[in-house]
Amino acid sequence: MEPSLHSLEVKRTAHLYQLGSASSQTKFVWLALHGYGQNPAYWVQKFAPLVDTQTVVLAPEGLSRFYLQGNSGRVGASWMTKEQRQHEIQDYLSYLEQVVAKIKHDMPQARILLLGFSQGGATAARYGVEHPSKIAALVLWSAIFPADLKAELPTSSVPVWLAYGDADPFLSGAQLESTLQRYRTMHAGLRYLPFSGAHEITDEALLQLKSEVLASLLAI
Repeated sequence: MEPSLHSLEVKRTAHLYQLGSASSQTKFVWLALHGYGQNPAYWVQKFAPLVDTQTVVLAPEGLSRFYLQGNSGRVGASWMTKEQRQHEIQDYLSYLEQVVAKIKHDMPQARILLLGFSQGGATAARYGVEHPSKIAALVLWSAIFPADLKAELPTSSVPVWLAYGDADPFLSGAQLESTLQRYRTMHAGLRYLPFSGAHEITDEALLQLKSEVLASLLAI
């Protein structure tokens, strides 16, 4: 006998990690979404070069935690798996909606710059398509667009960057060139930020991105 599936929404506690102090002077919030198996309490520290008197970094934790090895030790988080994926996608989109609402309440003058790394890139892309008016820029870092997006990213109204390392083992060589060629055709206006590095975030590339994003926003 096959079991029947029943689903219900439940209330749970999510966690956010912040770099920088929010104030009336805060003009930019980098909303950074971590990759698979990462712990944002440590991962968010990579974004310290972005922080200044006008800038805060906020890193929400994916809703699924697990031990990275065995049943003890280091803990990481994930945004979703293939099991009941549509429910997990809807859950994290609703979660990010609450995060964005909190940002707008706490820092009403701030513009939200959404960055997703690796698995977090797909998460960010889906949110960007669902709520383009709520973000000022979108960055997919060491990530690709989800193949099942129902709509294209609004690159004409929201500037979108694709940042990728030249030695990224997950996106390199012929695969990278094929992907970029497809994106040039599908996503007009997409901006590219290649950097020297692997599947990682580097200070140099991060500062270059900050410069490009702020220049783009000031030009609007």
